[in-house]
Amino acid sequence: DLLVALKQLSTEGCEFTFKNIVSGTKTGLLSYLGCLLDCKQLAKRTILLPPLPPWKIPSFLKSCDIVCSLERDFPIIFHTPLIPREILASGSCLVCSKEITDKQLFKDNMVDEKNFVMIDDPRDHVTLINKLRELLNDREKTKTIGKHGFYLSESFESELADIKIEDFLC
Repeated sequence: DLLVALKQLSTEGCEFTFKNIVSGTKTGLLSYLGCLLDCKQLAKRTILLPPLPPWKIPSFLKSCDIVCSLERDFPIIFHTPLIPREILASGSCLVCSKEITDKQLFKDNMVDEKNFVMIDDPRDHVTLINKLRELLNDREKTKTIGKHGFYLSESFESELADIKIEDFLC
């Protein structure tokens, strides 16, 4: 879904660099690279990185203006992705699918277009393209959303730090 959106935006001439960390099976990687190479404009704007050790992820995220986390139809119901927390903590603008948003412990504090950008369904390519285009064309808005996301992260993480295990013991 993200590649479809980025292909469209690159053919429109939107200015961006697509940085991504790639890993997977040989078959999966070949399929992914084939999709990237189908669009020369997107391929020219793409930087592929190998898997990074966990301690390098924060600096990678901070180097990005926009970071997308777009799961859909994930088969494990109780899965709670931590990636949105990492993105918010970096100060980058989080673009997140509703499926992932609904699984966050702090979802009641997540406000679309205020401290993150929600994509109801990543398969709705028109909406995904429009929201990404808006963020790419309004860098001030993108920075503001990222900053508000950072404040949400600070607040949530500091509340977690205050929790003591003794409070849960009988």
